[in-house]
Amino acid sequence: MIVEHPPGRVIPRRKMEVLSIPGRNGDIILPQDAYESIPQIYDIHIPSAILKNRPRLDRAMRSVSNWLCVPGYNRLEDSYEPDVFRMAYFVGDQSIENILNKGGRAQIEFICRPERWLKVGEFPIMFHVPGLIFNPTDKPSSPIITVYGSGGGTLTVGETTLSLGDCNGVVLDSENEDAYRGSENLNDTVVGDFPLLDAGSTTVSWTGGVTGLQIIPRWWMI
Repeated sequence: MIVEHPPGRVIPRRKMEVLSIPGRNGDIILPQDAYESIPQIYDIHIPSAILKNRPRLDRAMRSVSNWLCVPGYNRLEDSYEPDVFRMAYFVGDQSIENILNKGGRAQIEFICRPERWLKVGEFPIMFHVPGLIFNPTDKPSSPIITVYGSGGGTLTVGETTLSLGDCNGVVLDSENEDAYRGSENLNDTVVGDFPLLDAGSTTVSWTGGVTGLQIIPRWWMI
């Protein structure tokens, strides 16, 4: 299948609660620090050359649907924005335009989380001494931090300080607020809030048995 043209881009809406009070002008707006999911639609073309060994267009489109229907969120990227990706799932319904049963057009729709993840944010950044980390976006990110060392210690990221009872390879997942090492749950060894990386520069430092860090920053933007 061939994507016919660059897809339209939808800007996510901020989640908010709107309250209407009888006898009072206007509404009370309660914004949330979160965004709604968005649709991402691709117009695709099934050319006749592809169908030469598939006599029925509907059979070809079923193959496309079966290929796309995988459980849960999955990585979605295209060559129109090569530096970012989204997490998405396939909706499933398709409207197929049959062109003389020799080719066809259809729309493929995904539901995406609102973030456009920067691929550069997937690469680990190593800290052997305390220093600065720079967030190139305007959104705070939830990093995955692996702490190296032995015994206990503290980790400070910006204004957030965590006390670690075990520094030997503990992984701190700020998005899921989870601490672990392999399959071992280490949440009971961590005291404090999981850190975020705010826009711009953030200071990273440590004390005690910590000897270094690996940070996967997970930068994202709308």
